[in-house]
Amino acid sequence: MGIMDILIAAMKLVLAVVLSGLIGLEREHKHRPAGFKTHILVCVGATLTMMISLYMREKGIETDGSRLGAQVISGIGFLGAGTIIREGANVRGLTTAATLWAVACIGLAVGIGYYIGAIFASLIIFAVLKILGIIGSKLNEQSANLIIHITAKNSPEIIGQICRVLGKFKATVKNMEFISDEETEEDKVMLCFTLILIHRTPHTEIFSAISAIDGVYKVEE
Repeated sequence: MGIMDILIAAMKLVLAVVLSGLIGLEREHKHRPAGFKTHILVCVGATLTMMISLYMREKGIETDGSRLGAQVISGIGFLGAGTIIREGANVRGLTTAATLWAVACIGLAVGIGYYIGAIFASLIIFAVLKILGIIGSKLNEQSANLIIHITAKNSPEIIGQICRVLGKFKATVKNMEFISDEETEEDKVMLCFTLILIHRTPHTEIFSAISAIDGVYKVEE
């Protein structure tokens, strides 16, 4: 293997990191179960799979390279299924499962050398997640259902104050969960509230009221 081959291999893997990282950052920002690191690992693995297929062909090993790619596509379904959570009649995580499948496809494209397709697909996926996400937020601004993520001081008193604020807005807490994040400081906690709003109160008013609580650092959907 010459210097040029090494540079091409390194370039493919770096490109896989950049493209999948773009999508993973958006998922990380939304506090989804599969975020920045997971998307990168999936894409790099898929890229390497296609690189192995090409390498085997160069070495004269008789193999159907498409089979390796097909195994990635089918295998990623098990990982994606782990991000889907059912809460009563609601299902969460479908978009994240779809992005994992998509970054696997992007990785295959990078590995085989189809860079234009990989780059444009990444940009389109990122645009869909960001732009349509903003449009969806505007349409649901006064929705009766609301999921909020709160980063606050790790204290039972803070949770009590948050619940009291929600009570003032006649919001029913359907579910509350602690989100584990290895990067979160020990004195902080990340909470996810699933709410049902009796009165169609604008979500921004609820966010502002919770943000005003001493010890609450960040509130977002």
